[in-house]
This record gives sequence, C-alpha cells and structure tokens, in this order.
Amino acid sequence: MASGVNNASQIPTSRPSRAMSSTSNTSQPSRGTTSNAGVANTARPAVPKKPAFPLYTFRAPPTGEPPNVFYIRDYQLANKMVPLLQSPVGFDTEWRPVFVKGAAQNRTALIQLADANTVLLIQIKVMKYFPQKVEELFENPDIIKVGVGIRGDALKLHRERQLDFKGLLDLATFAKAVDLDKWGDRSQHSMPGLAALCEAYLQRSMTKGKITRSNWEMNPMTQAMQDYAANDAHSSVLIYRRLLEIQSEIDFPPPWSEHVFEVDTAATFREEYEAEERRRAKRQREAQRRAVNEKSKALAAQQAQVRVDTTLIGAATYEIIEEITEEDTDMSISPIAA
Repeated sequence: MASGVNNASQIPTSRPSRAMSSTSNTSQPSRGTTSNAGVANTARPAVPKKPAFPLYTFRAPPTGEPPNVFYIRDYQLANKMVPLLQSPVGFDTEWRPVFVKGAAQNRTALIQLADANTVLLIQIKVMKYFPQKVEELFENPDIIKVGVGIRGDALKLHRERQLDFKGLLDLATFAKAVDLDKWGDRSQHSMPGLAALCEAYLQRSMTKGKITRSNWEMNPMTQAMQDYAANDAHSSVLIYRRLLEIQSEIDFPPPWSEHVFEVDTAATFREEYEAEERRRAKRQREAQRRAVNEKSKALAAQQAQVRVDTTLIGAATYEIIEEITEEDTDMSISPIAA
C-alpha cells in the first residue's frame, strides 16, 4: 500500500475574538478598591512550557520523502519484499496484550521493518509459515537493526521461534553514548523512550495511547493500527541517522560498533544462566533470612517459656513457704498437754 502526503489544509474551528475599543479596555478603579499600579509583582515567573511539536507521521516525515508502506499477510510476498530493505532497518514488534495480571504474554503478531524508503508491516500471526527472508535479515550482521527496547523484541522472538539475531543496536543506549549532555545522567532503568528521542532529534511528538493496547492479531488491522506501526519503525531509522550525524561532530566519537549486540542461542543461554544464578543466590539469601527469623522466634519462645516457668516456680515456692509458716504458727500456739 503506497502512502501519499495529505496536503489538505485544515479549517480553523475556533471563533475569532471580538474587537474591543480602546475606551472599553481602559477600566477605572471602582470606589472602595485599591489600584495595583506601582505595586511590584512578586509572583513567581512562569515555567517555560515544553515546545509543542507536530505529530510524527510517515506521510510527512521531517526529512526525506514519504516511504511506501506495505501491509503483508502472506509469507511468500514477505519473502519478495524483505530483500528490498537496505541497512539501517528500523525494527519493532507488536502482540495482543493480556489484561490478566500474571498471565503469560501472547506470541508476537506483527513485525515492523523499515528503511528510509520502505515500511513493511508483516503480520506473522496470520501467515501459514514464517518468512525465510525475515529470518535471514535478522541473522545478517551487515544489516543493522535499530529500535528502542530492541533486545526485548529480539529475545521474545528468539524464545518463540528460536530465531538468532545479529547486528542489533538500541537507540536509547546509542543516544546516551553520543549525546552525553542530554542523556548522560540517565541510568539503565531510566533510558529515554522512542517518543522522547523523536522529540529530541526529529522535533516531532508521538502518541502512545489506547492504540498500543489494540488486538494486533486482528485480520485485517485497522488503518490507525497500520499507521501507528509504520510510524514506530520508520522514525527509528531517521533517529538513527540523526545520531550518526551527532557522532560525526564529536572530536573523539565512541564507535557505534561497541553498541551493536547479538541475541542467539549461546547469548541467550549465557543470559539465562546468569539470571538463574542471580535467582538462586536470591533464594539462598531468603532461605538464610527465614532460618535466622525462625531461630529468633524459637529463642524468643524459649525465653518466654522460661519466664513463665520461673513465675510458676516462684508462685509455687511462695505457696509452700506460706504453708510451712502457717504450720509453724499453729504449732507455736497449740496448748501443751497435761
């Protein structure tokens, strides 16, 4: 489906304000009121508002020509179209959300692949077979795949279909490396998302509303879903190109190759092994804490029992002493037999 740029102008819907005469705008202070003229304004200065950028749309990109967008639901057509893509390629995925807490995620339903001129929306959920050319693109280290949170998308597909990935680059990590002034203070858990990167480097805003919770297994997808999916993949390519420009302006730029990584069987096994080791260590720490707590509780119970026993012994001893004292008293006052 080829896209075109919508040049239709929008008609303003707001009603123009009525013109007011200069005399009507000059108000006299009424009797009993105090004029504010000459009084210093002690109000805090207004915080500058965040600039409002136009929405990102592949139909009118900030640079270059609009790409051609193809919504593909046949694996054979996908195999014909994927080889047309050139590096770098924007990569993203979508799946039907789960609204039950703790439930497993649904399988990937849609794969978005894009270069500057072409966007492919490949709905693998409705295909009879997984496209072989998509798998080959993922495994090709010479084709750089870019996106935000790209490791999670690759790992999900790897676990679902045992796919291997080479030449992956996360835009958030790369942005932090080449633009320290803007992102240098971000931790690994507070990295910028695609919307923040889009505003910073393309001067466009992106909406992430209810459309993200759509049923991506729907066949066919709505036009709004197609537009959203195409924007995500296409904007990633433009952001990557802008980051390369910034990198070229640095005196001693960090090589982008340091940020390219893989997701394959060996890497996944290593990551899962390390994760399992962390979980095992956590279980051991929790078991040790439980053992310490149980010992503390047992010791507290023993001490409480000792106090109870001591109290009972004391009470019993007191009763015995009282009995002996009473007996001695009785004997001391009893009459002597004649």
